[in-house]
Amino acid sequence: MKVQASLSSYKYNLLPVLKEKTTYSQRCKINALKKSKNNPCKPIEYISQQTYINKDDELEKNGYKIVKNVFTDKTHLNLFHKVSDIYDFNMFEFADKDNIMKTLVDPLLKDNRFIEEYSKVFGEAFLWQKTTIHRKKKNYNIDNFDKECVTAEHMDITETPNSLLTITAYVAITDQIKKEDSKLIIYPKSHLNNVNIPKENFDYVSSLTYNDNLSLFCQINQIVEDNPNLDWIRECLYHLIILNPPEYKILKSTFMIMILNPSLFEIEPIEIELEQGDVLYFLSNVLHGSTQHENTKSSRVSLAIRGGYPYYEESSLISECISRDKYGYLKKDHFLFSGTPNMLSNIKKEDLEKYEDIIYEI
Repeated sequence: MKVQASLSSYKYNLLPVLKEKTTYSQRCKINALKKSKNNPCKPIEYISQQTYINKDDELEKNGYKIVKNVFTDKTHLNLFHKVSDIYDFNMFEFADKDNIMKTLVDPLLKDNRFIEEYSKVFGEAFLWQKTTIHRKKKNYNIDNFDKECVTAEHMDITETPNSLLTITAYVAITDQIKKEDSKLIIYPKSHLNNVNIPKENFDYVSSLTYNDNLSLFCQINQIVEDNPNLDWIRECLYHLIILNPPEYKILKSTFMIMILNPSLFEIEPIEIELEQGDVLYFLSNVLHGSTQHENTKSSRVSLAIRGGYPYYEESSLISECISRDKYGYLKKDHFLFSGTPNMLSNIKKEDLEKYEDIIYEI
């Protein structure tokens, strides 16, 4: 299967490339990390797994749900696709806050049918927290696993560890039904596992460096000592931490999850086929990624829209992606929440006042 093949490619294609790039000094640092043992630092704190009960039965059972033909304005979706191609996007974080893409994203965020469907699965008041354009195109560079044609397995909860509930709505801007189209892959029921993800981790949005948490390295080394078959995963992770190549940011999250939760990868993943305008909803603690895009004639474009109840979540990602010229009046380096007047009216008055520095109207 494509998915399982991609995991082995990390071992047999990516790892040799990473090793080849290391300098003598970097190899010494990697070896030092591998020797970390019995560190007396503070115990590791893990992200609390979000609970989802008594809301939508299908989402609660499987961790994901597809709703067909939510967006019916194909002209708008086709324009979205065309503009994404013109600007040659790969992954565009916070597209709703960009001057160019905002005019295309906002109508989707304001769409009454979409808001209604999201409300059904979320089960309570919510606002929009983040939007990301994902565009995949054919890439002939086998050294580039996640940048152009494939997204590595990960969990969205690593970005929002303090959220009580976050659900991603994955909107198909283009059809994702042909064999050669990149499709989202889901690990069904992975949200039911008690997943270990440290709060201080090496996720691609984290500013943590290898000096910050020796306790974590000690635990990883102990895991590998008990299960030597996982040694190649540790090698990949430690090389990525020391080398820190920007094109492989998300893979640090992937290998962290793999080595701390190897049983997750025993779940048989499934490819999700979507037609233009369909929406896939999934929980933030569901393991997911994408298959490789092999279509030479057209790109695959999707918009991931994440919602939740407002709360404070600080992230280094914000300062990298959001213009302070436009949003400087709001709290710096924190996730922002937006909503229509009706959505805002559903938020408790005291919370609108409490979080007024991260909330704005669309």
